Amino acid sequence: MSARVDLVVIGNLLIDELPNGVVEPGGAALYISLAAARAGAQVGLHSVAGTDYPLNTLKKAGVTLSLKRLAGPGGRTVIRYLPSGRTLEHVGPGHQTMTPQEPHPFESTLVVLAPMPWEWQMYHLDRAPSAGAFLDPYPTLDSSRWNDLRGRLDKLRLLVLNKEELEIDIETIPKEVPVLLKEGAEGGYCRLSGCRWQAVPVEVKDPTGAGDSFLGALAAGLALGRNWEECLRVGAESAATVIGDIGARSFYSS
Repeated sequence: MSARVDLVVIGNLLIDELPNGVVEPGGAALYISLAAARAGAQVGLHSVAGTDYPLNTLKKAGVTLSLKRLAGPGGRTVIRYLPSGRTLEHVGPGHQTMTPQEPHPFESTLVVLAPMPWEWQMYHLDRAPSAGAFLDPYPTLDSSRWNDLRGRLDKLRLLVLNKEELEIDIETIPKEVPVLLKEGAEGGYCRLSGCRWQAVPVEVKDPTGAGDSFLGALAAGLALGRNWEECLRVGAESAATVIGDIGARSFYSS
C-alpha cells in the first residue's frame, strides 16, 4: 500500500565535495526534501542512493524514502569557488545512474521535479497529476526544452526558473503559464500570483542548495494551503538559513 504524503520530491542524492576537504551529503532532492519537511509538509522522496550516502538526516526529518540502492558508492559533485564563479564537476556514477527511472510509489497531488536529466524530468512530468508538478528545468530552459513543454503545460503547478539559467526571453512564455523567476540576491517574482519577494540578508558561508531550499519550503507551503505571500517569505527564509551554514547543516544543526 502506497504512503499518502503532502508532497513528492523526485531527484538526485549526491555527495558534495566542498573546498578545504569538507564532504557533505548533497543533491537538489536533499535540500528540497529537508526544506519542505521543516516547513511542515509530509514528504515522500523518490531517488537513487549509493552505499556511501548517509540517510539519517532525511529519516530524522520524517521524510518517507523510496530509494533504489546502488551496489557501490554513488555520484559526487566537486564544488569549487573561483573569482569567476562557482564550478561543479561530477565524478563517479553519472546523472543517468543517479536518477530514478520508474514511477514514484506515493499518493499525492503535488510533485517537485528537481534538476535531473531532461528526458527523465519529462518522464516524471508525464506521470504527474494535472496542475501538480513543480518543474525546475535542467540544465537550462532553452528553445528546444520549451518546445517539449508546450504539450505538457497542463501538468504544471509552477515552472521554476533561474534568471541565470534562462536561455529564452521570458516574455515569449504565455502569461497563463505559472512562472516563478528566481533572481539570486535580488529575490525574484511569481508571475502567477503577481508577488515579488526580497532575499533575506545573510552572511553567505556556502551558497549550495539555496534555490532548492527556497523551492522546497515554497512547495510545502502551497501543499499545506498557505497564501502566496507567506509561501514566498518562508522560501526566502529557508534559502537564507541554508546559505548561512555549510552544505545542509542548517537543517540538522539547530
